[in-house]
Amino acid sequence: MRRVVITGLGVISPVGIGKETFWKNLYNGASGATTLDRVTCCSLFGQHEFSAQVVCEVENFQPDEQSVPAAYRSMDRFIQFALAATHQAVHDAYLDLNRVDCKRVGVTLATAICGTQTLDLEFTKATDQGKEPLHAQGISPHLYAAAMGNSAALAVASRYG
Repeated sequence: MRRVVITGLGVISPVGIGKETFWKNLYNGASGATTLDRVTCCSLFGQHEFSAQVVCEVENFQPDEQSVPAAYRSMDRFIQFALAATHQAVHDAYLDLNRVDCKRVGVTLATAICGTQTLDLEFTKATDQGKEPLHAQGISPHLYAAAMGNSAALAVASRYG
């Protein structure tokens, strides 16, 4: 088995954005949890009634401030999170991508869930807010690519590959 070295970290989390903020908040016992009625990022949760009322939201995430390229800003947030965390990791590693053998660089990317905004938007469109049966013809042809678990890794590979 070959050894690997972690040279850079990037974090987009409900506990904090950026490695230093994340570690500081985690060390101090900060919680990323809040109640459903306090969600600020989007209207995703306001369209439905849920019995669970706890949510962990990444607050104050601004794609432009996190170096997410304009071409990716209309994509689902989890893809933007991956691109922002990758930018942080590359910067943290002092990595000059023009001077490195890309065959010797790897990425580990983890996400707990993917494409929820896109899935919710397409579902509500295709079912008239859940009032009608699903009409597949109303679903975007981009749904599959936008909401699959590997979409973030594909975006990172496309941007940094």
